[in-house]
Amino acid sequence: MSRRLLFSPGFLPSIGGQQNYIYARCMAYPENLDVLAAYTPGWEDFDKNQKFSIYRFNYPWRTPRFSPVRRLLQIYISMRAMYPFLVSGRYDVLEVITVFPGAIAAMLLPVRKKPKILSYALGDDILRPLMTSYAYPFFKYALSKIDFFVAISNYTKNLLIRAGVSPEKIAVVFPPLDKERFSRRGDSARIRSLLPPHNLLILSVARLVRKKGIDTVISLLPEITKKFPGLLYVVAGEGEDRPRLESMAAQLGVSDHVFFFGKVPADLLVDLYAAADVFVLPTREDPKTGSVEGFGIVFLEAGSQEVPVIGPNRGGSTDAIIDGVTGYLVDPYNPEEIRTRLTQLLSNPDLRRRLGAEGRKRALLPTDWSPILTFTS
Repeated sequence: MSRRLLFSPGFLPSIGGQQNYIYARCMAYPENLDVLAAYTPGWEDFDKNQKFSIYRFNYPWRTPRFSPVRRLLQIYISMRAMYPFLVSGRYDVLEVITVFPGAIAAMLLPVRKKPKILSYALGDDILRPLMTSYAYPFFKYALSKIDFFVAISNYTKNLLIRAGVSPEKIAVVFPPLDKERFSRRGDSARIRSLLPPHNLLILSVARLVRKKGIDTVISLLPEITKKFPGLLYVVAGEGEDRPRLESMAAQLGVSDHVFFFGKVPADLLVDLYAAADVFVLPTREDPKTGSVEGFGIVFLEAGSQEVPVIGPNRGGSTDAIIDGVTGYLVDPYNPEEIRTRLTQLLSNPDLRRRLGAEGRKRALLPTDWSPILTFTS
């Protein structure tokens, strides 16, 4: 196997879907692998227990999030961090979590023997630079120089193809579920004791931002609760949109039917999914920022507990949800369609059980990481 350096500033034990995805890749094939990542709280204890070597460096986060200054600073710091590793000539392959800044920084380094570059593609990281005038030309150039891509969904693969990348240079590897956590059956009783009385439970788990579509679900509750007066909508997660969502529920007179759970402790997450009757997250695209749902691992997490799911019929969610089999894909801009599917599932326990059983099968499918190994120097 070729010697590899994996550059991922965001890495466990920091929390996030990107971090979990890359860690799963590392655990799939830890041989001949070194990881270069940014310092994060708790790194010392985490790093010493891994099957591969992890090297840490400082990364800047205090400049404005999407400013050109921050982007240039990220490239500069990335170059400094990578240089001693790449100049050694020990590595045949450089894996980067995203094209920007990892691949771009590597291309700019004055290294005689440069490794081949494999870049992961997550969704926002492809769409956002293509929509940003100052980044577009550099990003397009970088895409043409990268040797191979691993996309987390067919949607993300199609973003690359529309950007000019040859389909032969792209493999799709779906984000894997943490089977050690989610293969167990959750204890719904642990959660139900923490909630107001109810006989049906709709659940959303997400960072509370506008694009997640939680406001759409709340807007439907005045009508839905007429038919299901014992319904409770549990919104789990934190974010800047929470005050607006709480105000919206109050204005619509459904505050008694909405419970904001807040941040879910890791040891309760599986139980929370198990307590739900339906999981819904009608995420919308954000055309202004280029923010999209690259995959939607929450749909697999819910499915692991035999909960039918409702999600958007665009973006990477179309790979996470099998329409009519594990749940339903809906137009996130069509509240009536979302209401129809929610009502259909809430009214039919047999349908929920059937879709939920298929959802568990889908969630626990093994992940094939072999495409990263087929790409060697």
